[in-house]
Amino acid sequence: MRKVKAAIIGCGLVSSAHAAGYLEDEKAELVAVCDIQRDKVEAMARDFGVRKKFLDYNDLLKDKEIDMVDICTPPYLHATMTVAATEAGKHVLVEKPMCESIKQADQMISAAKKAGVTLMVGESYVFTTSHMKARELIDQGAIGKPLLLAETMGIWLRRKPESRPLQGAPIPFRHDPVKSCGGLYRDAIDHFPHATATARYLMQDAEINRIYAWSKSAKDKYGQEEKVFTSVMWQYSDGEKSGTWVKRGNFDQPGGFSTTVSGTGASIEVLGEGAGSAISGIKPCPLVLYEEGKTHYYRIDEGDDLIWVSQVNYYNKAHRNVVHHFIECLAEDKRPRYSGEEGKIDLRLTLTAIKSAIEEKPLEPNSLPENWIAYSHL
Repeated sequence: MRKVKAAIIGCGLVSSAHAAGYLEDEKAELVAVCDIQRDKVEAMARDFGVRKKFLDYNDLLKDKEIDMVDICTPPYLHATMTVAATEAGKHVLVEKPMCESIKQADQMISAAKKAGVTLMVGESYVFTTSHMKARELIDQGAIGKPLLLAETMGIWLRRKPESRPLQGAPIPFRHDPVKSCGGLYRDAIDHFPHATATARYLMQDAEINRIYAWSKSAKDKYGQEEKVFTSVMWQYSDGEKSGTWVKRGNFDQPGGFSTTVSGTGASIEVLGEGAGSAISGIKPCPLVLYEEGKTHYYRIDEGDDLIWVSQVNYYNKAHRNVVHHFIECLAEDKRPRYSGEEGKIDLRLTLTAIKSAIEEKPLEPNSLPENWIAYSHL
């Protein structure tokens, strides 16, 4: 069987987790890396045994050996690079957030269809092992009919920098209003697609048709003004289901990202990225099913996470799961579970939540203008 020849564009934070995924997949070969910073390209090529190095992605796209590109660049570059890659006949895996507007998302999807190539968005939360196990149990009827989903965000405890190869520096683009595509809502544009993707996934792909977000002013790591969500509520289109997202205090358990799904017969609590890094030293189980008079614990042993002190292996596992799924889809000519259309849905929900916080009122995602961008209010 011919291996899928892959290339990574952008050698930042997430790229090493993706690279590890290609190296351990027998159906793939990582043949090239690209970044505008030579030192990052050299480091990636050395650490992962990559034989081709590029400083300009346009040069990389001319290489006929490459079958697919994995775009790990800042969000403001996603649309341009994706369209260029599809026109060059390359399959594309692009990181979230997908782009800055629904109009751009449509352009990316249309370009991939026109070229006859596969487009997938790297939404890692629906490929986190604990979340996939929770979805499996929900599909099996373990909680009855799911009705209420509650997500929380708590403290994130990082490992020491020396334990994170290529990951020692901050990520400047996340603090840039335009490069992040988030305006004052830079944290929201980066993280909230995870929340909406999980909210749909654990509710068995239910559609969200109304959303209301609240925010407050804060300072980022560079002392710049930003707006951060404090809480978000939404309704699903069937009129029965609803969901919430709230930011917890730094000393609340279990930290990181966690979700509870309550149904007509039971409930599930599942930990996600960074969760379980409890300050108290208590290490909660990553997946617990609560029935009347009975509790079921599901231990998931996947080793240490690359970035977080956590009970859930996110960077070392979820991103690799994304890569393996995409390679499998290319090798077997299957549609990705999280396609460009899926990425567009969660981009729309995230932008709607940001617009809701700005306008201080509930909004319907389908009413969002196709060209609306989060930094349009600046």
